[in-house]
Amino acid sequence: MLCFPCLIDNAKKNEDDGSMRGASILLIFCFLFIVITPPSYCQQKRISLNASLGIASPASDNIDQGFESGLGVSFPLSRTISLCLSFMYLKSSVEEEPDALLNGELSMAPFMASLEFFLLPEKQICPFVTAGVGYVFSRMEIGDYYTIPEITISQRLENGASFHAGAGVLLDLIKNLSLGADVVFLYRKTEGTTTISDMNAGLTTMVFPVSLNTLVFRIGIKYFL
Repeated sequence: MLCFPCLIDNAKKNEDDGSMRGASILLIFCFLFIVITPPSYCQQKRISLNASLGIASPASDNIDQGFESGLGVSFPLSRTISLCLSFMYLKSSVEEEPDALLNGELSMAPFMASLEFFLLPEKQICPFVTAGVGYVFSRMEIGDYYTIPEITISQRLENGASFHAGAGVLLDLIKNLSLGADVVFLYRKTEGTTTISDMNAGLTTMVFPVSLNTLVFRIGIKYFL
């Protein structure tokens, strides 16, 4: 005769055993990753010049995915921490929304100061996390916009402070060169101003909020001096 309570207990036991096996495999994998990964050249202890290319994915629906390019320099503060001073250039197309940005091209130039925390600095494959602050310069170029000759329209975005955080991994290639990949979230809220100049009616301005929050996927290199 079948014993349903026994079947339930056995099922729970099998489920617990499966969870324990999964956790054990994960721990073994992490241990092997730390032990087997070859040692690095300890490059995090030297100043590095950084360059990157990537894809920028703005959070706003009316701002299209664009491209990223960046340069920077990192200064070691300790065996596991570096200070990175960097510059990014982001450019995306914009689709018009009522009482917001018009059709055109949006450019952003964040200047950033970041702390980089290296989790396995002695390994050839080194994960890291980063966080910091910056100052973003923004520019909006309106595309083709049909109106009468007496009227001109322009838009301006306020520059200001930003915050960012991300994570990535470095792979040592040769003694002075590492390949890196990371994901960084840039937080930036600002205001835009639409200015309408009418030769007959005069000057009209309208202020509106703009979210420039952007997720950036980057691949780059670090050259150690």
